[in-house]
Amino acid sequence: MLYRVGLVLGLSLLTLVVTPGCSRFSVDNHSLAYKEATVLPPLQLPAGETRPMTAIYPAPAINPAALEAAPNFANQKGNRFEMPRAQNSGVSNADNANVGIGAPSRPTLVTDGNGYPLLKIEGDANRIWDLLAASLSVANIQVVDRNQSTGWVAIKTDKQTVYLRLNRAGTITTITVQDDKNALIDKNLASDVLVQLNQNWPA
Repeated sequence: MLYRVGLVLGLSLLTLVVTPGCSRFSVDNHSLAYKEATVLPPLQLPAGETRPMTAIYPAPAINPAALEAAPNFANQKGNRFEMPRAQNSGVSNADNANVGIGAPSRPTLVTDGNGYPLLKIEGDANRIWDLLAASLSVANIQVVDRNQSTGWVAIKTDKQTVYLRLNRAGTITTITVQDDKNALIDKNLASDVLVQLNQNWPA
């Protein structure tokens, strides 16, 4: 009986030690391996056999000095990632929600990997919606309907009703032009609409 109890206790202790999710014993779980990441050269694609691709969110080049000055999110033993505990600064959550977002940037007209145009804007999402409404008004583009919660604005063009779809990733909003079935419309027509928005975007 004592042998069984000892065996169960031993197995329980071993499980606690090797469990990756348990940080109590600070077992190395390779969560700091990102620091050893290296920059790989871009893919070499056969010439003439693939469409040109433009990176929408290219990986930034980081200065080595910035890496040295970056915060160290390691535990005391230096073998696991450990986020520091949040400090109560007395600022409400509603105020913190907009920290680091700020005023929207000027729109940038870019293309995705398939050559479809889109507008890319960085900044506060609600203010981007306000600026988009102002841009549509200045460009004299008729708004048929809009739904901010689901992220679209229906507008009337010379040929048809199309939808401006606003997608949010982090602090960046992208605007594409789609049809009522959520499919991207003709590149030339989409480009015409987005160029008008870009030219009439409030300064």
